[in-house]
Amino acid sequence: MSKIYDVIVLGAGPAGLTAGLYAGRSRLSTLIIEKGQDGGQIAITNEIENYPGQQLEGESGPSLIARMTEQAKKFGCERVSDTIKSVDFSGKTKKLVGTKGEYEARTVIIATGAHPRPIGCKNEEQFVGKGISFCATCDAAFFEDFEVYVVGGGDAAVEEAMYLTKFARKVTIIHRRNELRAAKSIQEKAFKNEKLHFMWDHVVEEVDGDGMLSKMIVKNTKTGELTTIEADEDDGIFGLFGFIGLLPNSDLFQGIIDMENNYILTDDNMHTNIEGVFAAGDIRKKSLRQVVTAAADGAYTFEWSYSKDSSVNRGEDCVKIDNVAFSGDAGMADGDVDGDGIVSVSDALLAMRGAMGTITLTASQLAHADLDGDGTVTASDALAIMRMAMNG
Repeated sequence: MSKIYDVIVLGAGPAGLTAGLYAGRSRLSTLIIEKGQDGGQIAITNEIENYPGQQLEGESGPSLIARMTEQAKKFGCERVSDTIKSVDFSGKTKKLVGTKGEYEARTVIIATGAHPRPIGCKNEEQFVGKGISFCATCDAAFFEDFEVYVVGGGDAAVEEAMYLTKFARKVTIIHRRNELRAAKSIQEKAFKNEKLHFMWDHVVEEVDGDGMLSKMIVKNTKTGELTTIEADEDDGIFGLFGFIGLLPNSDLFQGIIDMENNYILTDDNMHTNIEGVFAAGDIRKKSLRQVVTAAADGAYTFEWSYSKDSSVNRGEDCVKIDNVAFSGDAGMADGDVDGDGIVSVSDALLAMRGAMGTITLTASQLAHADLDGDGTVTASDALAIMRMAMNG
């Protein structure tokens, strides 16, 4: 039988890594599953300026996330690179099936993040990776001394456009309105950048080219007038970067967890409608999507502590999350101290070693070993587990 973790975190962005850090620091057996690179959207962000405590100069998304990853590792979080294909949240033990293996946990934290919203123009899919990109940090170097266009008007669009001016000879922001939505401080920098230009009140209608992007049609949102833009004859191509928002990575949970516009619904403490399943970061419905709010989701909601709760039946242990108690397989009744799914002599020996003080039991192990519910693990608990093993 596969190991049953206390916590499985899906996603290794700021929310997932913070949740893993807090769970690991509380001595809960924690597994972080990530299908790609750590960081999510922040991993492709060139410059960070508004994360408290960051490096004042030269902080990038990758540098910030690298330190978060090391912190989670320091506190014992296990890691798996896998793509989860299906989940079963119907029981107390949550089950996940990936392409490489199957995983079980008493609690699941969903921090799968979001992905860039498509530009929405005709033929777009044909030219993704062939002139169209959604990651300036990844692809800016390919457009050294070429012309580049950026779609969007928010913080991300303007910041990435400024980054692109380090490579492209000319960068034009295409925005559907006549003013930017980016923060004023960002706008001030943008308007001072001589390589940055603006095409107000326009949207991209269609893209085209012979294998590579070399032509597009834009429409004036006020007059409806169509304008064709073609690559410089000497260049033969130009770049088009889209930064018009994100779409949640929630397909896996459709029909299982309550959502609104494909974002997972949670309460203020990140609880979903399913007991033992939580959501944090860009995957959940909220008003502000920043690195700091994603990390706050992970820290605020998932600061785990092992404790007793008077609302729970005598002898029943629980893990408390933001003072909301839930009892799952972490309850006292099973005696499964090592979390392998069965009660055996090894569980009794583990409890006895904990009672004698030769080892320090984790919060999860304490929850499984304290059969008499007195808040400590004693020889009596260990003997009771031994009897369970021999009678099982």
